[in-house]
Amino acid sequence: MKKSNGFDPLRVFVGTSPSGEDAEACMVFERSLRSRASVPLEVTWLRLSPDETSPCYSRAGAGWRTELWSTPWTALRWAVPEICGWRGRAVYFDCPTIVLGDVAELGRAPFPRGAFALLRWTGTALGTACAVFDCAEAKKHLQLVEVMRADPGAHQAVGVLLERHPKLVGPLPGDWGSIDAEVALRPARAPLGGSVHFPSPYTQPHAARALARLSRGGRAHWHDGVRLPHYCARLVDLFE
Repeated sequence: MKKSNGFDPLRVFVGTSPSGEDAEACMVFERSLRSRASVPLEVTWLRLSPDETSPCYSRAGAGWRTELWSTPWTALRWAVPEICGWRGRAVYFDCPTIVLGDVAELGRAPFPRGAFALLRWTGTALGTACAVFDCAEAKKHLQLVEVMRADPGAHQAVGVLLERHPKLVGPLPGDWGSIDAEVALRPARAPLGGSVHFPSPYTQPHAARALARLSRGGRAHWHDGVRLPHYCARLVDLFE
């Protein structure tokens, strides 16, 4: 098989919680990803780790500082190019995502000149739940992991960089990186493709199963806020 950007298989990274809190979302994600992929995949789960040799190392007072993160994996996505040795192409997803297209499309999506990431414009901000990285180009703009992980605002700092220098970002093709709220507004029979991300922990469809499992083991989920049924029956049915 022809290699993609010098690498075969296609490297896919997935941000997730460190202790299996979102296992149900991860299983649905991987099933949906692999069942539609036309190329070999190398899937890496990005989760905080107590291993000092890991790029995801974090513990009290050392490693990644997570005080300002909205999820347990928020800033880890920006470590992907360095994890790849600053070479080739890599794809990133947040775990509460259903893949509805062939990820090979992201493996061959064109980058505008000078861009190091392909992201989705949501209408008000850049969405980072699905991203494609030109790892070599990213080396020119992203800080090293050892620098980023000491900064609790590392994720926000990258956001500021991209806002100030929009040419560093190109658009994701098609419906890749879509969010549930925009998909819910489409006609019921409209075809679905790309990927659908469920950004709000209040309405994620995997939560009921995850909370029940964790409760049986005397454990809690990292999100301890109110949980509500998801508002789009079509997407719930798709998840199920």
